[in-house]
Amino acid sequence: MAVLATRQRAVVRRIQRLAYVDPVVHLPNVRALNRALRDAPWSALCYLHIPGMEMLVKNYGIMLRIQYKQKLSHWLSPLLEPGEDVYQLSGNDLALRLNTESHQERITALDSHLKQFRFFWDGMPMQPQIGVSYC
Repeated sequence: MAVLATRQRAVVRRIQRLAYVDPVVHLPNVRALNRALRDAPWSALCYLHIPGMEMLVKNYGIMLRIQYKQKLSHWLSPLLEPGEDVYQLSGNDLALRLNTESHQERITALDSHLKQFRFFWDGMPMQPQIGVSYC
């Protein structure tokens, strides 16, 4: 009976942990962003919008969007401090939660780092524009 209870607790913990990750893109989701904002209410939020992605997705499929978001989040991760993360939003958008220490300089650095991002889809370079806004 103790083994079943222990296994059940492990399953519940795993389900709770998976509730904070998008199952398709494998990035933290909006629920994880809400939890991060609850834990660190003084944060800067960055909104990354990719307006040209919709037409590319219509032509090349949804896997392009998924891989683009995954590669973009991995590209940004070296610039993020501990506790900061890239969050999956629906559609063509991503969100960043930054700590408030020198956030304006860091957003400028992130923007210049984003301009250097290169994405290749089946050997073909794709460079949709990325808009950055923050509050």
